[in-house]
Amino acid sequence: MSAAYDVLLAATAAVGLAAMALAYQRSRDPLHPLLLACPMALFLYAYLPWTLEAHETLGWFVGPEDLERAQAVFLALFVAFCAGALLASGRTRWSADGPLLPLSADARRRLLTAAALVGTAGLAAWAILIVSEGGLSEVYERPHGGDVLHPSGWVRESTRLALVGVLLTLAASQTWRSRLLALGFAAPQVVHAVLGTRRGPAFVTAFLLIGGLYIFRGRRPPVLATLAGGTAVGLLLLFLLANRQGIYYGSETPITFDLTDSIAFHPNAGNDHVVAAGLVTTAHRTGRYGWGVSYVEQMFLRPIPRELLPDKYEVLEEATVGAEDVGATLGWRPLPGWSPTLFAHLYIEFGWLSAAASFLLGWVYGWVWRRSVESGAVGWLVLNVLFCAGLLHLIAQEFWAMAVPLLLMFVPAWAALRWALDRPFRGPDPAPCRSPSRLAAARTADAAR
Repeated sequence: MSAAYDVLLAATAAVGLAAMALAYQRSRDPLHPLLLACPMALFLYAYLPWTLEAHETLGWFVGPEDLERAQAVFLALFVAFCAGALLASGRTRWSADGPLLPLSADARRRLLTAAALVGTAGLAAWAILIVSEGGLSEVYERPHGGDVLHPSGWVRESTRLALVGVLLTLAASQTWRSRLLALGFAAPQVVHAVLGTRRGPAFVTAFLLIGGLYIFRGRRPPVLATLAGGTAVGLLLLFLLANRQGIYYGSETPITFDLTDSIAFHPNAGNDHVVAAGLVTTAHRTGRYGWGVSYVEQMFLRPIPRELLPDKYEVLEEATVGAEDVGATLGWRPLPGWSPTLFAHLYIEFGWLSAAASFLLGWVYGWVWRRSVESGAVGWLVLNVLFCAGLLHLIAQEFWAMAVPLLLMFVPAWAALRWALDRPFRGPDPAPCRSPSRLAAARTADAAR
């Protein structure tokens, strides 16, 4: 590859590292959105292309000039995302003595009741779907199993209520019994992550159980422990990817611990970076961009059941480039299950206006984090946890892979919060909530429960 391409890769790495350093220097929060999102972006847009560069076959898929152009797009949008998040979060600093809204005993009981009802409903929906498909052995008897358990998306997504149960349980109480209850509600996602080798459910579950535990307690792990934990989760995700064809119910295939033995580290039509660069190149060559039509489809047509509108995905004519367009333009088609990654998705939708969209997306993440830190209200904490839990889907797939699950989980969580609490999105008065002695007393009482 050219020296210009290497400079772009180095600049991408520098932007990510600088954004992480600045975010932590300002916020002192190891769970700041940029400290979670930047490592993912660095892996996809700096480390992966750097490893792929050593393979001569990379040029078979995307030419050198096209790779430079695609990397310039990724760099510009990465800068915009980081700038938006830093601007919105500002100089707000997380502190162990900051605002934390203590819940009354009655509020805790009501919230735990709501968590039990919602979580149990999610477990029941999952169990019914699994049994109707013949049990775990039938659902996960093939590699990457557990895809479609019901033709209706509304029915399939009802299993996410179990994750809402995890969220509300940890928000209501931090006792060992409540943590075990949350772990029980997380069981379907754990099974899906392991037997289905699913990276998304693995990350979401890990963040809800561990990150949520810290956030709802008003605590944070040490920054080095956070980085070590994040590295461990990242290695787990690569392990699942490397063993995607070998882990399933009844498998006798030996497990490999060679994390580079996957499509992620070799140029191919299923590689995330290759697909992303191919989509950007196709959009640039054809001059076709979606201009938000797919967003209208996702917001207004997707929620309509197919029984009411069977041809809902054919109502609007989309211009966004896809696998067929890549095949017609570059001579190869992304493999089934391909994902565009965030910055490629934004670019093929909005062209260079995607820089503004990326900035806005980063700004929303920074603003939600800031509201959760400044108010200490449980509603903002819940929203912040959900936003952060969706980061892997956002960065590695696309906007809707994060937004749809977030909405499906936040709506029932919001309803439960409104039922259990008087003001779930309003923090306590500044004077008492910023008092270290009162904050310590509230935490001591919480631990005693």
